[in-house]
Amino acid sequence: MNDFKITKELIQKAKDKKACPEAIKWLEEKERTWFELKTYSSRWAAWGMAYLKDIPIDLTGLASCYRADIMINRLDCPIDLKGLCKEDQARVMANRPDCPIDLKGLRSYDRVSVMIKRPDCQIDLTGLDSEEHAYVMINRPDCPIDLTGLSSDDRAWVMVKRPDCSIDLTGFSSGNRAYVMANRPDCPIDLDGLSPDDRVWVMIERPDCPIDLNGLDSEERANVMAERPDCPIDLKGLDPEDRAWVKAKRGSKNDFKIGSKK
Repeated sequence: MNDFKITKELIQKAKDKKACPEAIKWLEEKERTWFELKTYSSRWAAWGMAYLKDIPIDLTGLASCYRADIMINRLDCPIDLKGLCKEDQARVMANRPDCPIDLKGLRSYDRVSVMIKRPDCQIDLTGLDSEEHAYVMINRPDCPIDLTGLSSDDRAWVMVKRPDCSIDLTGFSSGNRAYVMANRPDCPIDLDGLSPDDRVWVMIERPDCPIDLNGLDSEERANVMAERPDCPIDLKGLDPEDRAWVKAKRGSKNDFKIGSKK
């Protein structure tokens, strides 16, 4: 197979994968053989084995990352995790559905990657930090929900992304409360204690939210009027640019109420 010719058709396929532009440029200079490629650069040879399907596979002497790339991109490549670093083992496990799963000794980040990409991977949240814990719950619908020990940001994130998660805004900041209220239609609306911009956020995202412009500045009032078609329009006290914005968004003259500055 050393005299196997690397044709323009094969090169074009590699381009489609946006792989190794330096190797592509070198191969396009003239028609070359597999032997020329593997003797010129081991890195380019690894790229060739990963992306040019007809090239024979030989992992001998290749670095861990190159061997993993080939195993991931060539489904006809036998899987052998021996000698791969833990990160590359995780990459192969995550991207080759036929690869046996063994999370022992992997970093928490790599364990999360495998659990997320492999639905057949058993879920084990032991040793994960708050964000990793939440990320698994969000991306694995079969993962039991347990918000114990999560930061308020991550608790809010899970509540929004998992509709089956019970809602509890206790201890949340204004931003987190607004985030949940704005994105969970089943969340009761309570604007008390929210900052003005968070009140605006909820009013805009939740059509069922009562409109209350008290205490809002010019831009915030204009934002609600522009985005909520059911909001009565009152341009009094708005800055010129905010008045123009509302007029542009709510264009019909019939929208403007008596007493507003037209």
